[in-house]
Amino acid sequence: MSGVIKKQRASALANLSLFAGLTEDEREAFLAGWEPVQYEPNYVICREGDPSTDMVLVCCGTVELYSEGTRLGIVGPFELVGEMGLLTEMPRSATVMVSGDGPVAGFCITRRVLNQFMFSDESGITGQILRNIIGMMAEKIRQDNERFKELSKSISA
Repeated sequence: MSGVIKKQRASALANLSLFAGLTEDEREAFLAGWEPVQYEPNYVICREGDPSTDMVLVCCGTVELYSEGTRLGIVGPFELVGEMGLLTEMPRSATVMVSGDGPVAGFCITRRVLNQFMFSDESGITGQILRNIIGMMAEKIRQDNERFKELSKSISA
């Protein structure tokens, strides 16, 4: 892996709650199986209803999330997309498309590689990573609840 990519990854990891509580060596051990990815503007990374086979750590750029043609939100640097489906083995709940204003660079891990790591981890960091993922998913639910409350208020007004 080039020095530039390693530097990008180290920068992303320092800001990502997925890796909270892990040392730099533990983060690097976990990321050994992640592959660098780059997507051009307007590229569809995955479609709603497709099988969930991987998750992407966005390092730079933004992606837009759509469900049934409605834009649900934007995901930017230091955020994950695809983690819910990857862990639950449910189909994709949204279409993920690179924003039109520029490319996205990041890292991708497949379910197979993630499972290999989780089931062979002798360092004990799997528990921390799973706690962090649960925390990230809980935060997304909290944000969705806030949006739902605001929507309900605007409808009843």
